[in-house]
Amino acid sequence: GGGWGRRHTLAAMHGCIPVIIMDGSSLELDELLPWERMSVRVAERDIERLPEILALVEADEGRMRMMRSELACAWPRLIWSSIEGSYAGEDGSDDAFASVMEILRRRLGG
Repeated sequence: GGGWGRRHTLAAMHGCIPVIIMDGSSLELDELLPWERMSVRVAERDIERLPEILALVEADEGRMRMMRSELACAWPRLIWSSIEGSYAGEDGSDDAFASVMEILRRRLGG
C-alpha cells in the first residue's frame, strides 16, 4: 500500500495489537504515543519468521496485557472525534486534533 491508512487505528480501537512490517517507518503521533510499548515491529528481513515471532509475543501474557492497556489509553488520540464525532463515547478532548496541537506546542517550546 501507499501508507498506513486507518488499519492501525481500527486495530487499536478493537484491542488488537498492530504488527508493523515496514522498515524505517514512523507511526502516526510517534512523538506522543509509545508505539514501542503497544505494537510489534518485525523487520522486513524477518518476515519468514513472522509466525514464530507472533507466537512468542502471544505466549507472554504480561506483555500482551501491557500492550492492550497502552492501546486502550492511546486509541482515542488516533481519531478525530472533535471533528468527526464520537465513536465510542469519547469526548474529543484528547483526540487526534488535540494530539497534533500538543506535538506542535512541544516543538515550539511551549
